Amino acid sequence: MKRIPITTKIRQELNRAQAKAQRGIIASILSRPDCPEGLNAGLIKGWTNGKIKSARVDHLHFTMDLLRNPERPLPEGLDGTAREAKDESSVFVAVTEDHRDEIRYHRKRVGLAYSEMLERMNGGPPTPSHSTVRSWLSGRRISAKRKTFEAFLQTIRALPDNAESTRTRKRHATPEGRVRLTPAILKKIEDEKERTGIASTLLLRYADNVPDGFSSSLLDYWMRGKIKSASQDHIDFVLAAYAAMPTEVTQDRPTRRETRITLTEAHRAKLKKMKEETGIGPMRLLRQREDVPAGLNSAIIQRWISGGTETAKPEHLEYVLSTWQQASPDIVLSETHIERLLSESARTGVGWTSLLAHMKDKPRQLRANTLSRWTSGRNETVRREIWTAVMDTFASLPDANITIDNSGRAPPPLRKPFTAEDRDALIRERDRTGVYQRELLRTVKKDQPTDINAGKISTWINNPPETVPLHLFEWTLQAWLSLPDR
Repeated sequence: MKRIPITTKIRQELNRAQAKAQRGIIASILSRPDCPEGLNAGLIKGWTNGKIKSARVDHLHFTMDLLRNPERPLPEGLDGTAREAKDESSVFVAVTEDHRDEIRYHRKRVGLAYSEMLERMNGGPPTPSHSTVRSWLSGRRISAKRKTFEAFLQTIRALPDNAESTRTRKRHATPEGRVRLTPAILKKIEDEKERTGIASTLLLRYADNVPDGFSSSLLDYWMRGKIKSASQDHIDFVLAAYAAMPTEVTQDRPTRRETRITLTEAHRAKLKKMKEETGIGPMRLLRQREDVPAGLNSAIIQRWISGGTETAKPEHLEYVLSTWQQASPDIVLSETHIERLLSESARTGVGWTSLLAHMKDKPRQLRANTLSRWTSGRNETVRREIWTAVMDTFASLPDANITIDNSGRAPPPLRKPFTAEDRDALIRERDRTGVYQRELLRTVKKDQPTDINAGKISTWINNPPETVPLHLFEWTLQAWLSLPDR
């Protein structure tokens, strides 16, 4: 039989046609008496997902024609007996509106849920699931396996009117060991809440011996009718806890709203100004602080600033304003800062990567490339505590061991360990700029060492040594950092 390739255009047309058709269209196609031999759902799925690259001409044309026109009549002389020789389990029948009406009629006549009606199907063909029956009724499935569907119809037709349920309890019966929450019980609880002035959320603050499984949200569900029954222990606890509360004294008792401050535009402007001047956002402001008042978090502060919250607790607002007032702004990196950093590196013979290894409590945000960005001018500010940690570490390091030989010649240049991070930094900057070694030396002439050459830089990258001259490495990295992106 001739085959044709499943091109992208054919696959797209199959998917579009299948998406427009009703659910179950493939099963309906395959159940037709004129369906070609060998055509099945697996083949059609393979065409649409690209796993099968070719198809028989008759298979593809038959499928495409019926996807475009599902109601195409059968050829003359063909009826449902044409496929009787096939496996009966693969024969489908259409689920019509008459079938749906009949199923609904028997459901109302018998008085059982669909799930319990399905339980009456003992033996024979596979029992359909509850969701399958629902999809037949909703029209999401327009076909069903013939044997299964006929067995289901035969079962519900045979059920008597108002059949008695075989389940242990009815759907809305109170579960064993629980008490139904009657209107009288709920009214008694509501009366106690009004008498004491204690809401559900506050009850547990004053009550002792709270039973397992009880919570204020559970009590709210009772009162809102979300839960229809409860354990007797929980009901007894609630009534006893409220009974032990005194009657509310309402005179001069401030409301919750009166204990909060209304946030004005002046408040928001002040908070926003402090945030911008210090460079510290709400999350950083509260990070690692042990004196944050209960209930205060960065999201609340952000809502104050954006106007999402109209009030604030006085102690929360006072704490935030005071903390921001005391917060030091970030240091603006000047030429003096950069020169001091480079001179300390030269004095100790320690590069950026080695410095991080010497730091006992390294800030999480500090990386070797961070220090490179400081010295190249790509970062204009630095957090004060990070700068202090870096300079304190340099101050704790001794001078590099420099020896002068007997001939009186100048000491050899300082060397630094050449790490994988150093090599990665060079490769990253080379790829970012698109400038390779020779072009780099032709482009950047400022302060270029006399003993640097393209071959030496290539050796660092392609055959990394254990150490490199500190001044050559620093110049090379800074030269690449000074160039724009490609």
